[in-house]
Amino acid sequence: KGPVGGERHRLRLTLKLVADVALVGVPNAGKSTFLAAVTSAKPRIADYPFTTVVPNLGVWIPPLETTSTSTNTASADAGLVLCDVPGLIEGAADGVGLGHAFLRHVERCR
Repeated sequence: KGPVGGERHRLRLTLKLVADVALVGVPNAGKSTFLAAVTSAKPRIADYPFTTVVPNLGVWIPPLETTSTSTNTASADAGLVLCDVPGLIEGAADGVGLGHAFLRHVERCR
């Protein structure tokens, strides 16, 4: 016979750490272009403001070093997770654009 019911709780969890590095800047500063250049991420890139409306993540993996004493593999913790945060605009403290949600994206990065 299977387990009998126990206590049931409804929890609301918040993910506190998403990335090692946050790319922060004004709109059209090249954050998404940089992320696409150094990782395999495919963020939407266009020539108009506010292309990034949700954070984009990419993993940068350092080039492999080959020496006579090392193997040709990177360690599991050798890379960095980069987060392309939507641009910060004037008036964000008053709720313009992402407003305070911007800060929540940044605080989830080391």
